[in-house]
Amino acid sequence: MPRVGAHVSVAGGILNAVPNAQEAACEAFQLWLSNARGWKPPTLDPAVDRRFGELVADARLGPVFVHAPYLVNFASASPVTRARSREVVAATLAKAAAIGAAGVVVHAGAALASGRAAGL
Repeated sequence: MPRVGAHVSVAGGILNAVPNAQEAACEAFQLWLSNARGWKPPTLDPAVDRRFGELVADARLGPVFVHAPYLVNFASASPVTRARSREVVAATLAKAAAIGAAGVVVHAGAALASGRAAGL
C-alpha cells in the first residue's frame, strides 16, 4: 500500500525527525544524516541509532529513507571527488543500516565535460 511522506528536518539531532514527521502527518519519511551540501560523513552512535529505530516503530512510521549528500558525484573526472563520494556514501549506507532505513537515495552525478561514456 502506498504511503505518503516528506523530507523532514533533523535540526537538533536525528531523533527530532520522528516528531517532525508526525507533525507533518507523514506515514513515511526521508532525512539527511549529515550536511546535504558537505562532505562530512555521518557518524555511528549505537544508542541514538537504536533509539531512532524504536521511535520510528512506536510511531508506526515507515519506510524511512536516507538521502546522501548532493556533492556525491561518481561520474566526476576528478579522482578526489570520486574518492570523497565513495567515502561519504559508504558512511551514509552504514548509518542508514544502523537506524533501520529502507534505503539510501543517491544521485550518481554528472560527467560534465568528460562525457557520458567516461562518466559511466
